[in-house]
Amino acid sequence: MILADYLQLLDFAPIALLVADEKDEILYANKIAEATFFQELKQKEVKHIFSYSKAKWAEIMKTSKEKGSYSFNDSIKKLTGGSIDVNVTCKPIKFIDDQVFVYYIQDVTDQQKIIKELYKEQQYTQTILDSIPALVYVKDLENRIVSVNRAFEETTKLTNEFVQGRSLSELTSDQELAIDFWKDDLEVIKSDIPLRKLIKPLFNDPNRKFITDKIPYKTYDGETVGIIGFSTEVTDRVNLENALLESEKNFRLLFNTSPEGAIISSIDGRIIMANATLCKMLHYTEEELTKLSLFDITPKNKREVEASTLQLSILFGDTIEPVERSYLRKDGSILPAMVKGWIIKNEIGTPTLIGAFIRDITNEKIAEKKKNEFYEKEIERLKNEIDSKNREMISKLAQISEKDGQLKKVLRNLDNVVQNPPASIINELENILEEAKKDNIEVLWPEIELTFEKINKSFFDNLYKKHPKLTKNEKKITALLRMNMSSREISRITHQNIRSVEMARTRLRKKLNLKRSDNLVAFLSQF
Repeated sequence: MILADYLQLLDFAPIALLVADEKDEILYANKIAEATFFQELKQKEVKHIFSYSKAKWAEIMKTSKEKGSYSFNDSIKKLTGGSIDVNVTCKPIKFIDDQVFVYYIQDVTDQQKIIKELYKEQQYTQTILDSIPALVYVKDLENRIVSVNRAFEETTKLTNEFVQGRSLSELTSDQELAIDFWKDDLEVIKSDIPLRKLIKPLFNDPNRKFITDKIPYKTYDGETVGIIGFSTEVTDRVNLENALLESEKNFRLLFNTSPEGAIISSIDGRIIMANATLCKMLHYTEEELTKLSLFDITPKNKREVEASTLQLSILFGDTIEPVERSYLRKDGSILPAMVKGWIIKNEIGTPTLIGAFIRDITNEKIAEKKKNEFYEKEIERLKNEIDSKNREMISKLAQISEKDGQLKKVLRNLDNVVQNPPASIINELENILEEAKKDNIEVLWPEIELTFEKINKSFFDNLYKKHPKLTKNEKKITALLRMNMSSREISRITHQNIRSVEMARTRLRKKLNLKRSDNLVAFLSQF
């Protein structure tokens, strides 16, 4: 077969063909090439036909010789005007003794339009994906990443071009995590059902946590060709939840191991939880208590107070100050307790729960009762002792008064003797009279006062602090009244008539700023 016969065969090829020699001069163009885009082909070099590749034509020729063929895309002007996009393959061949180059030129204008449309659509889709704040990634059935959005790039510091075609195992050192991710992907692919709310660490930063939804990636005809993942960072939320879990763990440990009873209830009093200490104190199980309310374990006569305390605490405070309360045990007996509570609020500050520590004060109550009984007995003993001393003092005062009366009678008789006595004894009798007159209550008052202060310690000091202007005589009156003596008894001891004593009492009331309705003796008993 000569060259001419070979070239004629090329006319039957379905695409445009050119044959050129080593000098790049066109030797032949088949009918499709002539009809479509060539004019006076024999007078042109091949490189002048193409719009973009002629600048690097020497490189194209060299590469095609070295590799046996070379393909490139370019544009060619048509005879009818305009241009077409072509894909060109240059293949050097040896024909007899001549080195020739065959150019296979395929019109790809329509194909390029489709590709451009697809690219445009892809760009549009990518723009939408990039506008999504969540991390978005597309993976194929072989676990390779097809595409990611801008949020993915910014978060992972990996570009779309870098991750395309790679599996997650190539992008992370945590192979267990990569396998775990792939298992989730396979489940979505095989079941054709999305997986929601998967919380996993970021593959290249385990300290950051993301919540991910994975859905099947389908073609227009419904064929599943991979998965699409949407991931939103929840690191702060996870850290907060972990902190809350740790806090709750610590609270439960404190709650359950507290030596005091502990209880949590709703704001309407329904018991939600109780620790073992409280259950033991009330003889209930926790299950039994959680079926009751705070009012069920409160005595009926105390429920109104309990309700009022809860309402005031909810409205005006965060805590319930320590307060003494009584609770009903399962057997109906009363448990005295000291309660300190607090209000538990939600994130917007609304009260939702009430907590309280309940301390059994039964032993304290018993000790307090014994202490009070001891004090009552001691007070009674001291009162009896004071009454005894007062009676003893009153008796002494009565004896003094009687003695004083007898003495005054003697003095009267002596007065009569003195008026008509022998001259030798007048002076002696006068001396006796003077000494006898001194032997009365005035002489004995210091002794009475000393005894009174032993019985009624600090009486005069306390009285004078508040009423420093009392006279000596008023001081005596207050002491006698403090011993619960009547005006008649005071009159007999002091040798004053009753009217004088009453007037002295009136002056004393006025000086003490007492009203007519105030009891003078009761007032003095305070000091």
